[in-house]
Amino acid sequence: SLQAFVLSQAHLLQPTSANPTPTTVPPPIAALSGHHLRHRWVTSVIGLPLRGQAHMAHRLMDYLSFFHGANVAVFDVNQYIDPDGDQALLDALKEFFDTSDAATGLAVLEEKHVNLGNFVILYTSNAMTAVDSKWSGHSKWRRRWMANTLEEKLHAHACFVEIQVDGKGQHAFQYIQQHRLAM
Repeated sequence: SLQAFVLSQAHLLQPTSANPTPTTVPPPIAALSGHHLRHRWVTSVIGLPLRGQAHMAHRLMDYLSFFHGANVAVFDVNQYIDPDGDQALLDALKEFFDTSDAATGLAVLEEKHVNLGNFVILYTSNAMTAVDSKWSGHSKWRRRWMANTLEEKLHAHACFVEIQVDGKGQHAFQYIQQHRLAM
């Protein structure tokens, strides 16, 4: 029988515990993806502490990889908090993009005018401890620095997503109680 998808996407159509009823239509392949998926992107999820940045970063990763077939990696800025952390994160981003480009056969794809998109999503698992990192994105200056650095060093586009939560802060109180952050 004729298959309407490439074999590398067959696993996306199988039921899993996370998705017991998968879609019958797979995500688009590189040749069918939009022009925005043919570039390197770094999305920084920012916002006040306890607003769900990590959760939204992972949901965005799932969405981009499943519905757009993008190659996505998530990086927690807090894993790079040390004196050389800013450079270490830049090196990790470069390694991801270079490895992803090599794995997809970028030279061959460019000849055919087809290129898979590579997405990186940055978030802070603890906004308070990440405040000293240039990658935290908590100020205009740092967001400008990130955009310039990504363009100059990695030829990547920057996008910033701010998470805002309306309400009385009940979710923050519950989070603090659950994770024993209360004193």
